[in-house]
Amino acid sequence: MNFLAKKYQFLVRVVCYTHPMKRSSFTLVELLVVLAIMSIILSISAGYFIGFKSGNALRLGSQVVVAALHQARTMAITQQSPHGVALDSSQSRVFVFRKPDGATRIKVSEDYQLPKGVFIDDSNFRLDTHVEVNARAVLFSSTGTATNGSIWLRNSHGKFNTITVIAPTGRARIFNHHT
Repeated sequence: MNFLAKKYQFLVRVVCYTHPMKRSSFTLVELLVVLAIMSIILSISAGYFIGFKSGNALRLGSQVVVAALHQARTMAITQQSPHGVALDSSQSRVFVFRKPDGATRIKVSEDYQLPKGVFIDDSNFRLDTHVEVNARAVLFSSTGTATNGSIWLRNSHGKFNTITVIAPTGRARIFNHHT
C-alpha cells in the first residue's frame, strides 16, 4: 500500500464504523418531516392539475364544436345543399343537420357531446325551431359561406373560449379568454 492509502485507511474505518447496538433506521421525527414535505408538494401540484384538466376540457370542447362546423361546411359544399350545426345548450351537445327545401331539418350526424364541465354559454346565431330541439343554429350555404356569429363555451371554473364563424369563408376560429 502506498502512503496515502495507509494514511486514510484509518479515517475510512472511523467514518464507516457503527456501534453494534445502534440500528440504522429512520426516527419518527424524520419520517414525519418527509411526510409533511410530500403532502405540501402534493397539495400544490393537485391545484395545478385540476386547473390543467379543466383547461384541457375547454380546449377539447372548442375543438369538438369546430369539428362539427367543419363537417357541416364540407357537407354543404360537397352535396351542394345547405347544412347547419345545431347548438343544444340544454344538453351541452351539437349536431350537424341538412336543410332541404322544406322547413324540416334532417339530422345527419351523431351528437357531438361536449366534455364534462364544458357548457355552451351563449351564441349570437339565430334560434332555429325546425331542428329536433329549439336550438341556435349555424347555417352554411352550398358555397360554404355562413352568417357571422360567435359561440361562447364556458367551463366550470369560469374560463371561456369564443368560437367565431367568419361569414365569407365559413371558417371557424377559436379565441381563448380568461375571466
